[in-house]
Amino acid sequence: MHFLAQLLLPGLLWLPISNSLAMPQQSRVPGGIATLKLERNDKMPHFTFRDKTVLITRENDDYLAIVGLPLSLQPGRHFIEGTWGEETAQQKNFFTV
Repeated sequence: MHFLAQLLLPGLLWLPISNSLAMPQQSRVPGGIATLKLERNDKMPHFTFRDKTVLITRENDDYLAIVGLPLSLQPGRHFIEGTWGEETAQQKNFFTV
């Protein structure tokens, strides 16, 4: 029995860690999350949604914007806006809730 516990314990300890590293599940509803694949991957993007910073992460070679959607958000068409690297030109990425 002691041998079995030594064998299984490392796997059980890793389970909560591996689940916490997973990407959030998209749910484009008020109070949910929108995951947007950004069009470029050559420079670090800086985007906002309703004047709040959007989480930017990489998945493989793509940048993803993870957008928290407030409960007060009305269903419809919305956008994130931002820049790439040191560029000053604003870009808008549209999505639907």
